[in-house]
Amino acid sequence: MKVALDYYKVLGVTPQATPEELQQGLCDRLNSLPYREYSDATLQQRQQLIHLAYQSLSGNPNTGIHLDIEQEQLSGLLLLLLELGEYQQVVQMGCAELEQADVDLNGSGLYRVDILLSVARAYLEIAREFRQQGQYERGAQSLEMAQELLIKEGAGLNLRREIQAELYLMRPYRILELLSAPDHATAEHQQGMQLLQEMLDDRRGIEGNGNDRSLLSNHDFLRFIQQLRNYMTAQQQLQLFEQEAQRPSKIAAYLAAYALIAEGFATHQPALVRRAKGLLIKVGAWEDVYIEQAIANLLLGKVEEATQLVQRTSHRDQWEIVYRKSDGGKDLLLGLCLYCEQWFRQEVYPFFRDLMHKNPSGSLKTYFTDPTVQEYLESSQ
Repeated sequence: MKVALDYYKVLGVTPQATPEELQQGLCDRLNSLPYREYSDATLQQRQQLIHLAYQSLSGNPNTGIHLDIEQEQLSGLLLLLLELGEYQQVVQMGCAELEQADVDLNGSGLYRVDILLSVARAYLEIAREFRQQGQYERGAQSLEMAQELLIKEGAGLNLRREIQAELYLMRPYRILELLSAPDHATAEHQQGMQLLQEMLDDRRGIEGNGNDRSLLSNHDFLRFIQQLRNYMTAQQQLQLFEQEAQRPSKIAAYLAAYALIAEGFATHQPALVRRAKGLLIKVGAWEDVYIEQAIANLLLGKVEEATQLVQRTSHRDQWEIVYRKSDGGKDLLLGLCLYCEQWFRQEVYPFFRDLMHKNPSGSLKTYFTDPTVQEYLESSQ
């Protein structure tokens, strides 16, 4: 087969290279072998091609773009192309060769395995390029193709570990990319949620001490969860955080309560708010969530309890807003109602991709005048 091969690139020199520079390029290329897992036959083929490049440029500096390659030289050529960064060419040529039926020129399968290694490594490098470009899902697809090839042939154990490590590094970014897909991209959202659950399982929960191999510290992971919430629906958060709260997880319990209040208010379902109230009682054992408890009680029509709870908070900035809106403490219920509407608009809805359109004004009047809400509150008094 005829193959394009830039001899200057092979030796790492320019067309203006002197004989001394060509000699140095030859030595440098022969001595720098980044991948050691290949058979002796493939390594020898690589050396022969490097010597061919040197001899051709030494004898005729104007040649060296195309050469004829025998089939048994292909594994050496692919290794050399891999070193030169010609990853797409390696994948194209290598996959075409692998598709042929059981090529085994050495009688031991080494020829096929060496081609397979080059193709898998090319996929790995392509994935890293995608990662640098911020195209994490495309990068992961490249890695998964490499893994599939290696597992099918039972080859490249160390390379498979390297590929898996890269998948772990990409996983949080893939989750962000998948969950931030448009609303109609249901399959992407489901895949993102599945990857997130796998990551949480590896970490043994939000506050867990497990290793998900993403290199995210506990602090970084919490920030990651906060960032994710902007791209998740209320139902997705409810399902995830209520389940995570069972580990148990204090943070997940709070986030589940937050999601229950948000969904309950936006969709006029006070039963969800009641579930949130139960979770907040548990969270209140170690955190000051009096404001959230006050809002939950307010939405359940427990006005006296709500005004008592809001006065117990140690969060002075929140209390001062309620106090200021209550005309200097003269009408705490009014202050709490006004604060509640502001809270939903500014601090709740932005963390749920689907709630802003359900009750965009954050109006308590719209909530309490709903006959379904009124019936529920009357029956639960």
